[in-house]
Amino acid sequence: MDTTKPFLGSKSHLFLDKNKDPISLVDLSELSGYPIELIRSELQFEGDEISMEELRKKMLLLLESTMESSN
Repeated sequence: MDTTKPFLGSKSHLFLDKNKDPISLVDLSELSGYPIELIRSELQFEGDEISMEELRKKMLLLLESTMESSN
């Protein structure tokens, strides 16, 4: 019996609209190996799902602040 989970959860077989379809933080946590609460705190995000557009913006801000801190 195959008990493997889809790579991106229940929507993995569908084409995701890059700006509209939400990404589950549970899926993001499983893919990255980081706990959901750490992802929420690092991205300063409170919800359970985030759009790809919002995730990109938050990741860019995180990367920029990390680069500024390291200089």
